[in-house]
Amino acid sequence: MEKRVYYDSVRLSIFGFHSPNDGDGHLRPFVSYDHTDEIQIAGGANLFYGDPGTLFGDLDEGDNLYVRPRYRF
Repeated sequence: MEKRVYYDSVRLSIFGFHSPNDGDGHLRPFVSYDHTDEIQIAGGANLFYGDPGTLFGDLDEGDNLYVRPRYRF
């Protein structure tokens, strides 16, 4: 799901996957801000959950956050 606000300068997004069979999943929130036409700041996360031995449960310790500055020319 994605939402743009403030005259399309802010983008909010979230992706989620849940496996009912294994009880595990992956969430990926994301936000970006276009300061100008050339400068963008973005950030997000990769969040995993589940029991050990499942696909995403084995990645549970691999959660991460990131920030990405971007300059377009």
